[in-house]
Amino acid sequence: MSASSASTSSTSTINEPFSFSQLVDAQENAPAPQKTTSVTATDGVPLAVRSYLPADCGGANDTDRPSTPKAILVFLHGGGAHSGAGYHLLARQLSREFHMVVHTPDIRGHGDSGGDRGDSPSVEQVWKDVRTLL
Repeated sequence: MSASSASTSSTSTINEPFSFSQLVDAQENAPAPQKTTSVTATDGVPLAVRSYLPADCGGANDTDRPSTPKAILVFLHGGGAHSGAGYHLLARQLSREFHMVVHTPDIRGHGDSGGDRGDSPSVEQVWKDVRTLL
């Protein structure tokens, strides 16, 4: 393949429209999300979080001497979602490819966190929960 045809080929891929079917396929073929661990909120509600660590920072295939990650990211899901709803695909890739620690908590009332399903008592409590998770 010539350099110009390779360039055209990669350009057409970049310019193709976004495909939800590719996301579905990625989700179906990906490993399951990490298991959740739990911390206790200021009002006693258990808050679940999934953590993705690079291999040499305590993740899979950990080495004897852990290194410092390039960044620590916390992804908060939107309403009606939870940390296991596809966020693990991005979290795992960022951890592996860019040497980042990624945390994906379940907001109270969502996923594996405690609290009334789909509800939070107040915006202030959600921010208290975020501070607790950090």
